[in-house]
Amino acid sequence: MGSLRQSRGDSLSGVALLERIGWIGEAESESIYVFGSLGLNPMDARKTVDDLHRRYGIAPLAGRFRYVSPQILADHLAARQLSAWTADHFREFISKLTTPMAESFARRLCSLSSVLANRATVEEVILGDQGPFCRLGDLEEGHLRILLRYLAGPFRHAALRALRRIIDSATDAQLLAATSSRRDLVWSLEELLWPEDTFAEAARLLLRLAVTENESIGNNATGLFVETFQVSLGRTAAGPPQRLQVLEEAIKSPSIAGRVLAAKALGRATAVSHIHRMGAPPSDIPGMPTESWRPTTWGELWRTESACVHALEPLLVDREEVVRLAAAEALSEGIEAAIKFPGVLEAWIAAAKRVIQDSYEIRKPLLTKLQWRLDRYAGDTNEDDLPKDVSEKDRDEVRTAINNRIDELGKLFRELKGDDFSSRFRWTLSSDPWRPSLRAGTKGGDELSEVQANLATEVLARPELFAGELEWLLSLTGHMPEIWIERLAKQDTHRVLWERLLEVSRSHERGIGWVTLYTLAQVPGDADPGAFDAAMEAIANAGAGPLQLFDLLIRAGLTPNRLERLVSLFATGTVAGRFLRRVTFSEWRDRLSTTDVARLVESVFGSLEGQEASVSFLSFYLHSRPDAAKDLGVVALRVLEATAEHAESHAGTLDDWAEVAKHVAKTDPYGVTGVALKRLGQENHFLNDGISEVLLEAWRIGDKKRLFDDFYAARVEGRDIVGFRLRLQLEKFPIAEVGDDDLIAWVAAKPETRAYTVAQMIGRPIGRPSALHAALLERFPGHGVGDAFLSDIISGTWWGSASERTRGLIHEAKQWVDDDRPAVKLWAEGAVVSLEEMLKRDEIRDAEERFR
Repeated sequence: MGSLRQSRGDSLSGVALLERIGWIGEAESESIYVFGSLGLNPMDARKTVDDLHRRYGIAPLAGRFRYVSPQILADHLAARQLSAWTADHFREFISKLTTPMAESFARRLCSLSSVLANRATVEEVILGDQGPFCRLGDLEEGHLRILLRYLAGPFRHAALRALRRIIDSATDAQLLAATSSRRDLVWSLEELLWPEDTFAEAARLLLRLAVTENESIGNNATGLFVETFQVSLGRTAAGPPQRLQVLEEAIKSPSIAGRVLAAKALGRATAVSHIHRMGAPPSDIPGMPTESWRPTTWGELWRTESACVHALEPLLVDREEVVRLAAAEALSEGIEAAIKFPGVLEAWIAAAKRVIQDSYEIRKPLLTKLQWRLDRYAGDTNEDDLPKDVSEKDRDEVRTAINNRIDELGKLFRELKGDDFSSRFRWTLSSDPWRPSLRAGTKGGDELSEVQANLATEVLARPELFAGELEWLLSLTGHMPEIWIERLAKQDTHRVLWERLLEVSRSHERGIGWVTLYTLAQVPGDADPGAFDAAMEAIANAGAGPLQLFDLLIRAGLTPNRLERLVSLFATGTVAGRFLRRVTFSEWRDRLSTTDVARLVESVFGSLEGQEASVSFLSFYLHSRPDAAKDLGVVALRVLEATAEHAESHAGTLDDWAEVAKHVAKTDPYGVTGVALKRLGQENHFLNDGISEVLLEAWRIGDKKRLFDDFYAARVEGRDIVGFRLRLQLEKFPIAEVGDDDLIAWVAAKPETRAYTVAQMIGRPIGRPSALHAALLERFPGHGVGDAFLSDIISGTWWGSASERTRGLIHEAKQWVDDDRPAVKLWAEGAVVSLEEMLKRDEIRDAEERFR
């Protein structure tokens, strides 16, 4: 008879268990099959059913069973117990909960919330103003905050009162500092956003958390608040009036962050494409909506969009620039709705006109989106942009209407763009150079080049214009400033801006590149090396820094004199060794001889950052010139060894390190193996594919026995962390290539540690067990060899049924039972027994999975 082990150490039969819990009276006329964590296997369950029939007259229906999972049984018992508790019972119980117990209790209470007879007592004790959640400190310091997260949905009004009490009583500084409880607060409010009756207050509290944001993850309070107001795939069943009421309060917020969040939420509300949402309403809580609100007609959609656009207008003229920028970015999200729906266009244009007189940075989001859309619709309307429900006869009319709306947006674009120099300059240099409208210019050339040339002409005529845009130009991301500076240099034949650029290069690293571009545009480095070197000397005499000289050198092209100068800059420490990486991506790399490379590497070897840069440099050089590994072997091995000793400091270069080591392994497999094993001992990660590839490459080239005797044998049996890492790294390593006799002799000298080690390295048999497998099983049966093989068989990941996988393993193991070698046969029989025991547990687990 199966049994359930009790805490006091005795056992309780299946029938007695059912008698004790009072389940028999509810069984009615069907048989019961209690399984899984109750400890009843199918045979014992059958006996239990027969006992029930004999003792209580419950007639089993032939071939039918009623499955009762442990979860259902536990819920039945818990509901009956909890419903009988008084408030004092709850308080006493909660005071004794540990953290794991609190989570288990919270899950159970959540699942039983709809059937508890004393719901009001639960709300009073746990969520009431005398309970464990009165102030923010209670959540930060205590371990019961998980109760709040799980009970928010099923006890939503009581939970909302508790959350209001906690959040409203805290200062901004306290909310910002509260990191332990932040996840539980956000998750609790997330559940309360879904129902209409708790949405407004939950959104207000969530906004308070978002204003004092202290998380950087995507589903933090900020992300959740913004995503809630999406017209499609939002996070609430509340409709537009309730949503807009919340946002109107946020728009009037005295907090700048609150008004920015309102703008971002309105931006998501005005978007009609590229919308996504993670998660859905909780499906296991009674009373929760099944989905968020969404418009049911096109008219409802465009009216909602128009209302959101109107709501943005106060933010577009806010006194704070950061708010106006957020509002402009939000408005730009609604351009697609403005094109598709005539009712939205009027509101959108009216809102956009509010920023015409504002700075370029505020106008830029609107200009960028408008330009992209105008380019897309250039020529004719794309069929994909027409509403799907438009009939064929109306398509021309709809297409014409859309084209008319595009024309209106084109006029707005020209107004927003402005005609002053700063607006034209910033728009040109921050525009996408690949947009269709710039592909052909007015003279059959590149319009972007023509516009940039005109801007350069204006700047040379009035240099103060450049001074006014310099700070903005230095901060601009991308390569457009460099393209324009190069064009400016070609036009500046009188070097009008030369002194100003030299001044910039002394205080801003980007200015260094501009001076180099200016110099190369006027004195090409490869046309007359002497003239360029003279220009470089003049720049040095004018007070240019060493980085300026370095940049000029590597962009000018390789000559013997320039190489000497670069080596000197590195060797003296005038230029830090890390800048060797820049040589990696210059034209120098492919022109350097192996002797030149060795000199450069030696010149930066004195610093850790120089050694790290050398690894990257050698990786690229040897990739292009693999034959150079022979000449660079000594230098490269020295770099590999130096960086192996400081692996933690060079973790980011492991791929480059492995690339260099694989090249060097072809000429020095023994030196590389020693270095690779040294680095493996220093790594924090247990599995390093790069190091494995290096070891395999050296193993392939070198003498197997020498490698094993000199490098692996002493390390692999170590009981320290290095030995453990090495054994883990060498699983499936072709160590058997050393030779069966040699390995067996090595194991025999110290079988208590070496037998399991070798078994672990060669792994489970694949197909028929090898002679080495058989020899290990025969010679060292008491040293865990069979356990190592079995462990390798059952370890790993899979998808699907655990029992089906185990049956496959049993089928494979049974093939070894017929092996003609007694040691293999004996091990295989034991493995089959172990796997069959595992199968029983897997079948129970799979059966229980159907109820989870």
